Amino acid sequence: MIKTKFVLLFFSVLAIILFPFSFILSENIFFTSIAPGWDTSFSNGYLLATFIKFILLLLAISGYWILSKNNPAVSRTLVGTHLLTTIPSVINAKFSLLNLVDFESGNMEKINNSIEFFVVIIVCLNVLFLSGQIYFWFHFFKIRKTYRLHFS
Repeated sequence: MIKTKFVLLFFSVLAIILFPFSFILSENIFFTSIAPGWDTSFSNGYLLATFIKFILLLLAISGYWILSKNNPAVSRTLVGTHLLTTIPSVINAKFSLLNLVDFESGNMEKINNSIEFFVVIIVCLNVLFLSGQIYFWFHFFKIRKTYRLHFS
């Protein structure tokens, strides 16, 4: 069993890391174009995805906070699984895998294959993140039902 206060602190640090500070510091309008004729820029999709992950992580933090009110500790498997499914997506949100694509080489087929490969990995990381959140909420409601916790 791990103390819920420690878990709250750790997930709060992850939320601070994940928070899209570029949204606050940006001087551009949210849906601006970086290429003529395009409706939105590529980076704003990452900003929106990061913001959605941030909101989901805040919901998980609130869940751990509700658990901490009546439950001093949560199981290691719940926290470990939740962390293992959350951390890779947080790292990808801060350091995009698409930055690893070598656009300097003249071989367009190789560039296209690299982009497709990294997009598949990013989609898998996002599915892993969402499955971790679903896993947490499944166990949250199970614990809530067991201990008859209320949201008040």
